Amino acid sequence: MSFSFNMPRYAALLWFFGLGMAVAVIVWSGYGDILRALGHAGWKILIVAPYRFIPMLCCAFAWRALIVDEKRPSIGLVSYFLWIRSAVDNLMPAAHIGGEIAALRVMAKYGFGKAAALASMIVEVTLALVTLILFGVVSIAFFAWQAERHEATAHLLLGLSFSFLVVALLFYIQRQGLFRILSRISRAIFGSDAWLKLAGDGRRFDQAVDRLYGDKRNIFVCSAWELLAWVVGSGETWLALYILGHPVSMLQATLVEALVQVSINMFFMMPAALGVQETGFVLAGYIAGVPPDIAAALAVIRRCGDLLAYVPGLVAWQIEESIRS
Repeated sequence: MSFSFNMPRYAALLWFFGLGMAVAVIVWSGYGDILRALGHAGWKILIVAPYRFIPMLCCAFAWRALIVDEKRPSIGLVSYFLWIRSAVDNLMPAAHIGGEIAALRVMAKYGFGKAAALASMIVEVTLALVTLILFGVVSIAFFAWQAERHEATAHLLLGLSFSFLVVALLFYIQRQGLFRILSRISRAIFGSDAWLKLAGDGRRFDQAVDRLYGDKRNIFVCSAWELLAWVVGSGETWLALYILGHPVSMLQATLVEALVQVSINMFFMMPAALGVQETGFVLAGYIAGVPPDIAAALAVIRRCGDLLAYVPGLVAWQIEESIRS
């Protein structure tokens, strides 16, 4: 029997709102020009999707550093868990926590402790946010130095400061007993904390989180791989813009990628980042000197990449749920 989410009404409303926002961005950017840009790219669009498995491999190495189970999994198995997790996060009509739930269930069926598995995901996501902020600050600073757009830089850094507050809050919550606080938040938002019970004993979960933060070496290794993943991920933006016939410098591509990823992660409750990703590409493209129609075409290519890379991941997830239940 396959596992499925009980999608709350608010999530459905957010999904339709995001879809409407994405369509509005495409229309505003000039759908005729977007189609011409995509036509220019042609079949080469298919080249972009496989690229994302490179930064995903970096993320798998980062996550593996935090899985301190008695039998540390191979990088191939961690990549498989991450693929399923990313597929659910990017394609399912739920907030960006669905992937963690799906991955936790699959990991448990492979014999990994639930508390330790969820703790590794929570810490990995936190470190990914920390390194994303660092990636964003450095990208903005280098762009400002090259383009001499100091006023725009000040506004971007001011907006990014909100991210610091979010991460600081995450660290504070994790040190105050994350399981108990997550349970309260889950009941308030979703009306139930049943999904959190998948982690097993709350006390063991909090202890697992504390142990992970206490291992400075693994924290450093995870952070280094996460930062590398963000940098390498910029290559997908560079490649897509090159295919669209609008080549940019790696610095411009890095700025666009950083701003879009910060937007997606700050609005993580938006299902599949609908609307957020499209708006992010257009706004970030404007700052980096990319025309709106090309930026919107870039957003379309990224959505196509999501489908090509992650639909098989959803199929694999459903197979796992059906044959291992």
